[in-house]
Amino acid sequence: MNKQRIGFALGIAVLAGLCVMAILNLVKNPVEARYGDIASIIEADEIYEISILYDGDDGDGGQDSQSPAAKMRNEIASRASLWAPIVDVPPPPAPPPDWNKLLKGIILTRTFIGEGPERKVKILKDPKDTVGEWVGAGSRVNGLLVKEVTDTAVVFTTFANGKEYEYRMLFRR
Repeated sequence: MNKQRIGFALGIAVLAGLCVMAILNLVKNPVEARYGDIASIIEADEIYEISILYDGDDGDGGQDSQSPAAKMRNEIASRASLWAPIVDVPPPPAPPPDWNKLLKGIILTRTFIGEGPERKVKILKDPKDTVGEWVGAGSRVNGLLVKEVTDTAVVFTTFANGKEYEYRMLFRR
């Protein structure tokens, strides 16, 4: 019985210690302290100046205040032409075609003729159109090429900006 109490007391003590450590970690975050140190160095602009004292010979017998490495680093950093871009930034890629605009007014019906690659579907080019038009693979609709007709969709393709774009228009349920 006494061993159980000791074990229980030890467990409570460990749990309390862990809670205290968690609260201390929340109050005093070492990452935020390091961030503050780095921010103050950046604000003081100490990164770009090397101030290592050097008691070496600079060629004329006198003493120099900077090491040769610091001189070279500062000389390189002072040349703006070294940091200029070598190649111009490429232009952004052209946007894909606006399928809503290209397929405006097109309504797919669920009326099919044929099977496989010879399958054709009846489409209405205008909401007022009652007759429609039969299209299959290879047909053109509003300047778009019909690539494939399946049970669930019609695949349209167009070439723009040197690329082939594909759009799958699903049948409405």
